Amino acid sequence: MFPLPLSLYFELAALLTSMLCWRALRTSKLIWFVPYLLFIVSVELIARFLYRELNQPNAWLYNLSIPVEYSFYTFIMYRFYTRKIFVNASYFFIAGLFLYSLINIIFITGLTNVNADIFVIGSIGCLFFSLISLFEIYRQDYELSVFLIPIFWITVGIMLFNAGEIMLNMMQSYLAKTELRNAPNIFAFINHNLINVLYSSFIIAFLCQKIYGTSKRVSAVT
Repeated sequence: MFPLPLSLYFELAALLTSMLCWRALRTSKLIWFVPYLLFIVSVELIARFLYRELNQPNAWLYNLSIPVEYSFYTFIMYRFYTRKIFVNASYFFIAGLFLYSLINIIFITGLTNVNADIFVIGSIGCLFFSLISLFEIYRQDYELSVFLIPIFWITVGIMLFNAGEIMLNMMQSYLAKTELRNAPNIFAFINHNLINVLYSSFIIAFLCQKIYGTSKRVSAVT
């Protein structure tokens, strides 16, 4: 069980920061991060306990949690969209992702086998919606520097993480063909660092929310 991987400490740090910034988050659209991060950290700890301590498979746990993860990121970003077409696209993606996951679990791979396709579909979808979110941020009239806007950091983190995941999945296929001995370690190293980037961006967003809020009508900070 211990020591925990560095990436899990980043997740724990993000959860702790969200709790410390609770008062600021509870009046914003980011309030859902508190229960979400509690859910994610619980999943990671339980999965690690199952695998390390009980020698039990944990793929089923990720098959259930991964659709929630990608849907949550889409949900957070769509709440900042101003165009109906983007909002509707988000709805369809979330509904389609859950429907596909359910069909896959029941009829295709089952619950105990890793559903690799969901990572690809989720990453592509979240990358697409993060680019839309950046476009929406650009269109809105924030008087604060964009680097002080919480949703900017949320979006950048999601974009970088999912762009990296897409490239990682492509590279994984290549590494599998070359039969490199250290391929699993290379994959894990990159994946863990992508997680570190993602949760670091969340921490920055929570701190920006606590210090500056999300008001568009405040004096610019220099």
